[in-house]
Amino acid sequence: MQHFSKALCMFLLPLLSLAAAAQGVAFRDGEEYQLRCLDWPAGCVVPVPDAEVGGLTSFVYRLDAQQHKSDGYWRVKRVRKGEYTLQHSASRGYLTYDGRRTATHRYATLLPTAESSLSHWRIYPGSSGLAIINVGSLGQALNVRYGSLLVGTYRSGKNVLGANERFFLVDKKGRPVTEFDGGVTLTEHCFGAAAGTPSDVPVSKRGNARPVQHLSRLVFTIDGRMPVWDEASRMFFHSLSEELMGRDAEVSIVAEVAGSTLPEGKLYVDGRPVKEKKRTTLVAPGAGRVHRLAWVSGADTLAAANLTCTFLPIVELSATAVSQKPFRPGTLCLHDPSAAADSTYAARLRYRGASALGFSKKSLAVKLVSEKGEKLNRSLLGLRTDNYWILDAMAVDHARMRNRVAMDLWMDMSTPPYYDARGKKARTGVRGRAVEVFFNGRYHGVYHLTERIDRKQLALTKSEGTDVCGLLYKSAQWSTWTLLGFNRYTQAPAGVCPPGYDNAGAMWNGWESEYPEPDADGKHTDWEPLWKALALCATASDAEFCERVGQVFDLPVVADYWLFCELLHAVDNSGKNMYWAVGDVRKSAMLTPVPWDLDGTFGRSWDGHRSDVRAANDYRRYLLQDGHQNTLFERLHKLNPEGWNERLAERYRTLRRSHFDADRLMSRFEHYHHLMQLSGADRRERTRWDGSGGIRLRFSEELSFIRSWLEQRLESLDRKYGYR
Repeated sequence: MQHFSKALCMFLLPLLSLAAAAQGVAFRDGEEYQLRCLDWPAGCVVPVPDAEVGGLTSFVYRLDAQQHKSDGYWRVKRVRKGEYTLQHSASRGYLTYDGRRTATHRYATLLPTAESSLSHWRIYPGSSGLAIINVGSLGQALNVRYGSLLVGTYRSGKNVLGANERFFLVDKKGRPVTEFDGGVTLTEHCFGAAAGTPSDVPVSKRGNARPVQHLSRLVFTIDGRMPVWDEASRMFFHSLSEELMGRDAEVSIVAEVAGSTLPEGKLYVDGRPVKEKKRTTLVAPGAGRVHRLAWVSGADTLAAANLTCTFLPIVELSATAVSQKPFRPGTLCLHDPSAAADSTYAARLRYRGASALGFSKKSLAVKLVSEKGEKLNRSLLGLRTDNYWILDAMAVDHARMRNRVAMDLWMDMSTPPYYDARGKKARTGVRGRAVEVFFNGRYHGVYHLTERIDRKQLALTKSEGTDVCGLLYKSAQWSTWTLLGFNRYTQAPAGVCPPGYDNAGAMWNGWESEYPEPDADGKHTDWEPLWKALALCATASDAEFCERVGQVFDLPVVADYWLFCELLHAVDNSGKNMYWAVGDVRKSAMLTPVPWDLDGTFGRSWDGHRSDVRAANDYRRYLLQDGHQNTLFERLHKLNPEGWNERLAERYRTLRRSHFDADRLMSRFEHYHHLMQLSGADRRERTRWDGSGGIRLRFSEELSFIRSWLEQRLESLDRKYGYR
């Protein structure tokens, strides 16, 4: 019997402890408590040394309160009615609002005394939990930041406190405080977490806690559109038109509660009630500003949400798995503020790139398909109508815009190809728009949605059946033959003809046939125009080269391409990362150049470094020393056919007075920088990807570097080409 009594006692003891915790207790002035947040009831607030500022204290939210018996308790003492101090038990410092914000600090620290009102806090029951508001800086509410779990303060509107801004106290026996100047409403999850039980275990007794209405998070539409939810930051995102940058936005917001009937109440936005069927004002949206929405009944907030706005279109992607090959099924939803409604498409996705695949942030190729899985052509963001789109990650670029700026410049400055007499149909570059991408419900960063280089973009004549018309060759790797027959070891033409070719093959000597693509159905390409061009560069006598080069190559566009690459100091585009196109081989086999992949430009190399990409470099000598000179460019320089060098100087002077003007060039960078900055996208991109692959994102500093580098670059080229 004695053994049975002892066993029964051992069995009942945990249950009695759990029941005691479930009862809850009344607040006792001066008692020590853990400070826990309703969003994560099993954690607690803990002070830590600030990671950036020596001697400064910051605060984090540790998710396992049971592991913080020594540093997780606070002595809560009443100063006067409704006003308290929070003294950290271990360090004896007082929680104090200090107004300081860094990457690891959010406006609060510990001070040795609590004489100032900045060390005093209003603590009172809300619709659930406790609100903790600074006395000396009214409106600054204690909260836990989503994502980082930093603890600090945030200016909150009246009655607008989310679950991450509501707290409860737990004493050293694991009992929640349920009486604090009135009853404190807590859910069963809080009692279970306080007692050290799993948060999903129901507890039968709830002490003196008032029943709380269980609601899911607040959801809403803005001008009839659902905003995008980011699970990591627990934030809604909405895209606004660029025309609203720097202005207030008048929008219509309609609220509901996910999975529930919306109870009687009123919608508040940034502390202001929204009138029914009236538009509301989002004051100064963008730049990372968080708007606070709440559904309020009386003095209680029943559901709340955070919203931030961007002036970039938003692309939502979803897929169960993505790899380099093959294309995998998924969806794409485009939130374009200039369109009448958001558009959702079935899609196929894969990763793009070669060395760039080593980065965590990867570029993507996306094909739109119909419900039947057939090709679906659509115009996105005012770009061309097509089914195949590219999302450029720019992972190696410290500015996240070089490729886009360079391509915009090329599209504006380049001479139309020889086969496009009207100069309207063919585009020897791609257009694109900056967007923010969400992947499987999580923010994924700033991308550029772009068209692609293909037969359609270049207006090449379409081949019919087995008849070959337009041609498009892409250099796939560095080799003697992608450098048009340049021997990188002797720094001279190879002196031999290129190897033979097979028109049934899609690859040849480092080249890919992008159009037409040979296939099993008997479709062939035509390597002959490229073979003859390589042979001319590699083996022709000086006289023959000078006589025939203007018949084989589209020299006006070649001149533009050289000056373009020379201005940009494009380290990766003299042989690799370029295309050569033939409009219609039945009419002419002349080749015209097309640029591609321009991340390694404007003072940065292909891998993001800038050590040897000096603004004063002689581009030609740099390519020779680096083993990347192109035979065509080198022989044009040395032999000067058709007054090539004089042509370059004259063309440079023309471009220098227009597209190569320093202010006009910088305005291109400033446009994208301004757009990212006013959208808050620069901060989000930095938070998401700073340091990934060794790329440090300091956008303002990088913009200053580009400005200085570009000014020096133009000075160097002005001297070379005699521009005054």
